[in-house]
Amino acid sequence: MGRKVTGLLAVCISILALVFFAGGCGYSFTVSGIQDDAPGRALFVPVVENQTAESGLGVSLADAFLEELVRTRRFRPAGPDDAEFVLEATVRAIQDEGLARRTGGDAFTRRVRLIVDARLLDSSARVVWQETGLSQYEDFVVSQTDMGLTRSARQKALMRLSERLARSVGDRIATRIDAF
Repeated sequence: MGRKVTGLLAVCISILALVFFAGGCGYSFTVSGIQDDAPGRALFVPVVENQTAESGLGVSLADAFLEELVRTRRFRPAGPDDAEFVLEATVRAIQDEGLARRTGGDAFTRRVRLIVDARLLDSSARVVWQETGLSQYEDFVVSQTDMGLTRSARQKALMRLSERLARSVGDRIATRIDAF
């Protein structure tokens, strides 16, 4: 019985020591890797206005914009009342076209293109940066047998497009905000 108690006590002490030392190791967990105390100017990105029938695109694009701009460390996330800058954007169009075709005329590769207008406003609602007609495209494979695979491939293409558009906007804003 004495060995079981000693073994249990050793396990408990080991777990407590692990928790104690892991708590002081300098790591912190944050949502999407974004820390509230990150350097940079306070930025708010509302849901992107979506003038298309593609559901969820406004939210995923806003998330991509915020993540990219915070990643550059020029900005940090903020609420609408605390922001020094607001990035507003509108998805004007999604164009979907066939690229490569099979012998019967069915497309097996398609291209989806997003066209977005974006602008950065300062806290007094003055336009700091603006660009219309930003465009990126991504190709995806069409499954002739499974529409679910095709929808999934298109969604992945839209996610990659969101990330690329966010990088493009981030690069364009960087040149303006550094001089601001």
